[in-house]
Amino acid sequence: MGCCNKVVGAAKALRAEVGLRVVQSDALVKARRAACEACPKWDHGRCTVCQCYTWAKSRLPNEKCPEDRWPS
Repeated sequence: MGCCNKVVGAAKALRAEVGLRVVQSDALVKARRAACEACPKWDHGRCTVCQCYTWAKSRLPNEKCPEDRWPS
C-alpha cells in the first residue's frame, strides 16, 4: 500500500470514529468548488476570508461559505 492509500485509509477511519459526515453528491461538491474558484477572495485552494482549505471544506455538509456564494 502506497503512502497516499495509507492517508486515505487513515482519513476514512478517523471520519468513522468521530462520526464526521461528508457530502455524498459529487455535483454539489463541484458546484461549491466552482463557486470558490470564481471568488476573488480565493487564493490557490484557500479562502482568504475564513482561511479554510476549500478542497476539504466543500465536502463537509454543515459548512457554509462566509461570503454566501455556495449553492444550497
